[in-house]
Amino acid sequence: MNAARSLHELITIGLEEARDVVTLRRCTQAVCRAAGVTGTPPVRLTTVVSEAGEHLLGTQDITAELCLEESDAVAVAVRFRWREERRPSDALLAAAARLLDATRLEPVTDTGRHELVLCQRAPAPAGSVRELAADVRERLAGTDTAADLIDALRTQNRQLLAALEESERQHEELQRLNAELEETNAGVMALYSELTSELQATNSGVVALYAELEDKTRQLEVAHESKTRFWANVSHELRSPVNSVISLARLLLDAGADPLSDEQRQQVALVQASGSTLLALVDELLDVAKAESGTG
Repeated sequence: MNAARSLHELITIGLEEARDVVTLRRCTQAVCRAAGVTGTPPVRLTTVVSEAGEHLLGTQDITAELCLEESDAVAVAVRFRWREERRPSDALLAAAARLLDATRLEPVTDTGRHELVLCQRAPAPAGSVRELAADVRERLAGTDTAADLIDALRTQNRQLLAALEESERQHEELQRLNAELEETNAGVMALYSELTSELQATNSGVVALYAELEDKTRQLEVAHESKTRFWANVSHELRSPVNSVISLARLLLDAGADPLSDEQRQQVALVQASGSTLLALVDELLDVAKAESGTG
């Protein structure tokens, strides 16, 4: 509603005592019905209007003017006017801004009066806004205060019952969700316990396997050391007698030794050759033993 505003006054109520606020509330509901404002918007407007009226009640020359406001849209507007230096509470203004389509706190006018305007958008009328305003004035003039109060109480009771039913439905839904959550938690805990047990059993098996591997490793190391010592000892033990055999054969074949027959010389030469071959094998065994022990 940013275009130039045209106001169609419906009724002005002086707020002097608490029952005037009740009358203001009743008239606001009647205007909303006549203007075709339905659903929750009328409840929001009447609630904020009641709070504003109770908050400003007792200020000097306070009045509440109900009107139809016409700009780029049509709205039901309630204009509070008063003279004292009194500002509506920030909580009230925040609630009005949150619940209503428009809220304006006007500066002091040339008449010296403060203004608070509360607006709720209404559907466009079939005819002109001026005709709608005239029709609403007639309805307000013929309004039965007592009957309207009863209707207002009935409306509030219906709204309270609806709110209670919605709260009960939400409570039941919350209980259902809590039950599902508890069931899910129970399943998660059971799965966690099962996985924990399986993990513990797996860990025990891994520890046992690791211990077995360590034991096998130690056994292999001992066997390897024993084998290395064995080959080294055997090789050293074999070298001496093999060298003795080779040396003895060399002496027998020496030119200065006692002469041998051809057959004896051939046999001694065979012994010497066999001894040399055996010595070469012993040397290879020593080399292998040194390589495995890391001393070669």
